[in-house]
Amino acid sequence: MSALLYRLLAFSFLLTLSSALSSTSVTLQKPTAGPLSTPLPPSQDPFYTAPLNYELAKPGTVLRIRAAPGNLTSVTSNSSAAYHILYRTTDTRYKPSWAVTTLFVPPSFSNTASPASNGTDAGSALLLVQF
Repeated sequence: MSALLYRLLAFSFLLTLSSALSSTSVTLQKPTAGPLSTPLPPSQDPFYTAPLNYELAKPGTVLRIRAAPGNLTSVTSNSSAAYHILYRTTDTRYKPSWAVTTLFVPPSFSNTASPASNGTDAGSALLLVQF
């Protein structure tokens, strides 16, 4: 893929994200721990609590974003940053729920990376879901 196509895809993603963020109340948090410190277990980390009135948001709405604490980029050699994203979803009984996912950002886009790759290419993005 050409660099221009990657830029268009990135711009489209940012435009979609900005329109979603502008219509909802999202909390952006700085990490509470430094990049080399040990992250808190989810049971002790306040990030892993549901925001007030999250049930009123539409499914898929991003409720919180933060840079992932710890040094997650050392786990994968092909990422430059990692973010935790807490979002509104629906459980198996169609009731409001929330979930957290971790987004690994690639260091740069290359002309050979495919957006539909399996995450093994150096330029591909990795998305891990935490349950």
